[in-house]
Amino acid sequence: MISEEIVKEIASASKKEETEIMELIRRKQAFFENLISEEGAAQIVAADLGVKLEKKPISFKPMKISDIIQKMSNVNLVCKVVRIFEPRQFKTEKAEGFVGGIILGDETGSIRVVLWNEQLTQVLEQIKEGDVLRISNAYARENNRSDIELHFGTTTKIEIDENTTINNIKSFSSTPIIPIRIIKEGYVRIKATVIQKFDPTYYIADPETGKKVAEGTFNAVNRAILNLIIDDGTGSVRITLFGERAEEILKQKDLLGREFYFEGKATYNEQFDRVDVVVNKWEPVFAVASESYISPTEIVEDEDVSAPEKTLTTKDDKTEEKVYE
Repeated sequence: MISEEIVKEIASASKKEETEIMELIRRKQAFFENLISEEGAAQIVAADLGVKLEKKPISFKPMKISDIIQKMSNVNLVCKVVRIFEPRQFKTEKAEGFVGGIILGDETGSIRVVLWNEQLTQVLEQIKEGDVLRISNAYARENNRSDIELHFGTTTKIEIDENTTINNIKSFSSTPIIPIRIIKEGYVRIKATVIQKFDPTYYIADPETGKKVAEGTFNAVNRAILNLIIDDGTGSVRITLFGERAEEILKQKDLLGREFYFEGKATYNEQFDRVDVVVNKWEPVFAVASESYISPTEIVEDEDVSAPEKTLTTKDDKTEEKVYE
């Protein structure tokens, strides 16, 4: 509940009744579809009425990562730094600088934070992987892959929380795991071991979108393409990773023989008569506390869902490197 003092302060300064102020606060919350707290709504109402509050009306009330939705503002979290990505330099016709990111997690899920330039430097100087953070006044937005990302603004505050422990980081997705031998076309999530790695190749890409562009294009950059064969005990499948996803997984120690979660789009490759997967998310299994799994016996009874065995055959990998846009 909002404190009486805040309501009285706004009412006194604006020469309105306290009941009227409470009604304005409720309307403001409804306008934002209850995505802001009463304290946050009170701050906006005060600003609308030209009232400068002497006290800070917004208290730190953390939410869970699973509750974050697109366009949400005033996001407060207590979360753990799961992974820090190495900063990358970019240059376009409009701007140049550095961009990087971190993965934050709690018991309900994980989310990526995108950081730019000075903000990137300031944040990375404060934190390390494994730290528990108290983050206040961040905001969420959807990227061009329809993933929700967290962003830090000028009023965002980050503090190390040394009194909180978060051990059970939930997986980065609630999509059920599907055994490789029954994969068909569509979006899939796989838990499997890397059994073969091919040398990465490179393509020329736009630095902002990551899409393939013609050689000689202004400010184009080289982006990696990495092919792996993974196996989950029910079958094996070839997966492809592009750009940052490829470069980050190559940094993993002892990649061969390690188990990961992979998410991405499965498509039928007519040339080689098999299913391939283009990965857009991956995470080491050890970093995940819980998982949802569809067992082969649950699905194989439905003949319409089962894929023919031939679609999972791995042939000699003299495959042309195809860039998926």
